[in-house]
Amino acid sequence: MYKIVIIEDEFNAQQVLQKLLKLLFPNFKVIAIFSTIKETKEFLERNSVDLIFLDIELEDGISLDLLRELQEIKFQVIFTTGNSQYAIDAIKFSAVDYILKPIDPIELEIAIKHAIQKIDENKTNNSLLSLVDKYKKNEEKTIIVKTHNNIYYLNVNNIILLESNGAYTKILSTDKTILASKHLKYYEKILLTFGFIRTHQSYLINKTHIQSINKATIILTNNIEAIIATRKYKKVIEQINKIKNISTS
Repeated sequence: MYKIVIIEDEFNAQQVLQKLLKLLFPNFKVIAIFSTIKETKEFLERNSVDLIFLDIELEDGISLDLLRELQEIKFQVIFTTGNSQYAIDAIKFSAVDYILKPIDPIELEIAIKHAIQKIDENKTNNSLLSLVDKYKKNEEKTIIVKTHNNIYYLNVNNIILLESNGAYTKILSTDKTILASKHLKYYEKILLTFGFIRTHQSYLINKTHIQSINKATIILTNNIEAIIATRKYKKVIEQINKIKNISTS
């Protein structure tokens, strides 16, 4: 009997996958179903499993964050995704199994048989470990940004400015503009450690892209402007005063 865990934040997808597993692989026992990284991590740290089906995008983040946080990965993983664009290049290039939703029974069977072979041979999932290792190495300079339709990996050095847009955040980088499906406060917690500055309740800027500054606005790369709140002006100046070649007025 193989112990299976489904990590999927769409109820219908959970149900479909359960039914297909019961039909195609009666020797599979689904021992748990989760929809968040937090609850999955707590369970996997306490329980032994053989195979997990892991949605790439979950309620509280990207599933690679879950794998990164685990001390050991002794199980096989099949990634699932609702959009081919979500099949991140890193996953494809690492030869890790993934299937697209809606799930095709034939593709599911092929992926599972591949996983079973590794389980029966007690093989370490080197492809998965390689993927997680790459993710860990890149995490210090890369953030994952989710939009309504896509997932982007952005190098923080290329991000110029983030602007609050209600429950969303507009992110301006050197080569693209993205409307991210998280609020500005979420990104502030991540990016402050990279030297980003909150100049106003609506703006978070990358100080390495500052071109000039006055008491009302900051001019950034590509002539992008950001407002400085009066009460924040002194603190902003203190934060950027180590940067050379910035004109102030």
